Amino acid sequence: MKRITLMMALALAAFAFSMDYSGNVFLNPRVKSIYVSPGCPNRDSLGHVLKKSENDVLLKSKDKFGWYKYAVKNLLDGDTIAPFCFYSGEQDTLVEDVYDEGELVGYSRTYYYSATRVFSESDFDKQKNLYIDFWGSSTYHKKVTPPVVYFKTDWKNNYVVLDGYRFVPVTKKNSKGWYVVSNEFKSMYVRMDIKVDSVQTTEYEVVSRCKKDDDGYCIIDDETGSTIIERDTIGSRKVWKHVYDTLATDTLYHAYDGLISFTDQPEHCQGHFIYKDFYNVGGSYTSEYFCFKSELGIKPHDTLYVFENPKKAHETLVRTKEPEALKTLHVIPPQIAKWFGETPTFSTDGKNFTDMDVETGHCGWYSTLFFEEKIPTKATFYNAEDHSLTFAKKVNIDSLFKKLKTNELFYVPNDPEKVYWYAEDPNYEGICSVHLQGIVYDTDAELHPAFSCYAMGGEGCQVGAQGVEPIEAQAAVNACIGVTPGIVGLILGDDHKPVLTKAGERCFINSDFFNQLFNSTDGVNETSCSTIPFTLNSLGKWEFSSDYYTSPGAPVVGGYYPAELTEDGDIVAGTPLPEARKKRPAEGPVFIGPVLRELDSTEKVMKMNVLCQGIGWNKGIDCTGLFANGDDLNMPISSYLGISGGSSLCVWGWSCSSDAPEGWTFFDSYEKVSTREGGNPRWSSTTPGRNQHFCFESHAKFTYKKGQKFGVRGDDDIWIFIGGKLAIDLGGTHMAAPGYADLSLLTDKNDEPLVVGNTYDIDIFFCDRRTTMSNMNIFSNIYLDQSDVAERMKPCEVEVEDVFEEDPEHLGEKAIGMTRAAKSNLRVGVQALRIEVSGLTANEPVALLDLQGRVIASRRASSSTMQFEVRNAGRYIVKTRTGSALITVK
Repeated sequence: MKRITLMMALALAAFAFSMDYSGNVFLNPRVKSIYVSPGCPNRDSLGHVLKKSENDVLLKSKDKFGWYKYAVKNLLDGDTIAPFCFYSGEQDTLVEDVYDEGELVGYSRTYYYSATRVFSESDFDKQKNLYIDFWGSSTYHKKVTPPVVYFKTDWKNNYVVLDGYRFVPVTKKNSKGWYVVSNEFKSMYVRMDIKVDSVQTTEYEVVSRCKKDDDGYCIIDDETGSTIIERDTIGSRKVWKHVYDTLATDTLYHAYDGLISFTDQPEHCQGHFIYKDFYNVGGSYTSEYFCFKSELGIKPHDTLYVFENPKKAHETLVRTKEPEALKTLHVIPPQIAKWFGETPTFSTDGKNFTDMDVETGHCGWYSTLFFEEKIPTKATFYNAEDHSLTFAKKVNIDSLFKKLKTNELFYVPNDPEKVYWYAEDPNYEGICSVHLQGIVYDTDAELHPAFSCYAMGGEGCQVGAQGVEPIEAQAAVNACIGVTPGIVGLILGDDHKPVLTKAGERCFINSDFFNQLFNSTDGVNETSCSTIPFTLNSLGKWEFSSDYYTSPGAPVVGGYYPAELTEDGDIVAGTPLPEARKKRPAEGPVFIGPVLRELDSTEKVMKMNVLCQGIGWNKGIDCTGLFANGDDLNMPISSYLGISGGSSLCVWGWSCSSDAPEGWTFFDSYEKVSTREGGNPRWSSTTPGRNQHFCFESHAKFTYKKGQKFGVRGDDDIWIFIGGKLAIDLGGTHMAAPGYADLSLLTDKNDEPLVVGNTYDIDIFFCDRRTTMSNMNIFSNIYLDQSDVAERMKPCEVEVEDVFEEDPEHLGEKAIGMTRAAKSNLRVGVQALRIEVSGLTANEPVALLDLQGRVIASRRASSSTMQFEVRNAGRYIVKTRTGSALITVK
């Protein structure tokens, strides 16, 4: 009985899924004549039909849409459809070379007919009719279920790119913030009943979308690809008018399974893209710009989630189910002196440590993301450099996330409110910007024999000064082009200035000329005051980079020109000297190639920045004489890093503009910001140029702590003294050369090692003596304290308060007063050079400032959202009456 029941069930199932063979195969006509071939017995390995078979049938019948039509019942072989294909009735020729023992002796010709692939009953997919595109061998069905792909962006516009050329807008978004792409994967094939009438009109009537000519007339129907024909007749203009009978429209779909990517601009290599390997990256990536390839197997009914790896920027992740929620741990280090400027890390065993990242826009905070990983249950927080400093010991972070029912956890170590752990931002802020004040001595090549201009074949502007003949002045300049150590002595002079050595006289002729560099000298230079703004970079170091800095008075970003706006009223010593303010032809900074931009595995700074050996750095290479021009580094760097490339290695960006770092500004030939694709990675200014030829001096103190490092990169002379003794020696006129010092390798002016906890002087001197660039990059985990250097900084007045005060709760300890920031709904987003501020109230004042606190724009909000347009990439501060945000425009 059971066997009979089973057989009946199988029979019923077979009947239920049996195919209706009363339909037709429709073929889109792409050639003049087409044959249907049951079984396709004559196809070769390339899919060609070599000869016609007597069983092949020439198609003649067409439907009202002009498609060839062939009855399914004619394809039956018994109770099922036999395999079949179609081929063109027009013969083609394949010509191949013929070789004999490696020598070309002739050609062979093979005559064939182009064919579709072989089709079978499975292609009908339980459909009565089958629609086939001859050239693409694609099948179309009336009902399909496309894959569903979710992706996340914060872009203003969203497009899915199909096969690299079709940009389809995406607007649907679910409640969790995922953009939903589904129907966009239906490749549409439209068959329409088209009637053509001759009418007197000056306008086209097209129901579907159209492309228009310059006069606004429809010329091509976007939906069908049909050309709308225009004709003139004697005496009047007649236009062929396409009338679409929508009741006769037969719309077919097939499930899209090609290559896709996502973008915010409907054009190639513009804006942002999500690729298979890259997310949110602008620029040209040749043809490899598809998010998915066939090996990922997009098929109907598949569901995919596409998003940026939250733990590795610009890496695309793909999941077949919705990824788990991202959890973020936020920590502000203890606001006490010994922790100031230090980076926190955490560990569960005291051996393996997890670094925390600086939070841009959340002043003084660090964070760690947890994603698809186990969350620590016994975590202790340490100072990244000195593991003897700890806070919050053996914390069960996983339990806190669950207990507080949050995906964002905030910890304030010395919380005045005594809450410590928060499920929402507690609105405390630390210190994330400091300023180094300095003295500027501005001069010119016409006023001092050690200043010059680069020129092909010789010096372009040094023609002698102060009685020194041109030939002598130029010889001194040429004697010290490239990194030239030994120009100054190891110990500062009694006046806290560098001292010229006997060897250095070949560069400066005599000490009188050298001493003019860092002393006010009437008729030679004029003295003013300047400030260098430092911010915490993404690696937790205080940094100033002129590559992303706009000097006051400069029209575009890039380069350091502290005397660009100097006027008589700015002079703080001696007599004003307008001749010192002469502007010379200048060029913007040039970026460093990708190999040298990689981080050194131990120091966590760019490999370029630890390239040169020095007094405080025993690794790298001897850079003496290098950085003289743009071609002298390729071979030494290739050899040192053990990489191939040699002369073709990308060291400087002028030889490899496509390798510019993300956020680098591009320009037209001069000083106008341009696109990455059409621009130049550096600006050029011949008129009016820049006020170059100056020297800079600054003094500060610091408390020595374990793990402190100091790095610079710039042109030209750079001398850094620590504890009264030379620590970095980059004398000479050169390109942006690097110097680096590990303070544990240094001794002070008495040849004594630095002692943890002791206070030492740091004295900074550098000059821009040779055009056409002026660059300065300083980075360190040392806090440069200028609260007690007023005497050395004269004639500039240094008004800096000590950020620390005695902590009454911990005698002998200095602390920063923890204050709660005003509660704010302020939200700031960045898109290209546009800054959008939301969460505002009507009439609320909003200001955009640079890092020196200067107001760039200020106005009142007319709604909850406001936008600012900026001219240059860089870092800015958005400030309202309820809060502020530090942002980066790339």
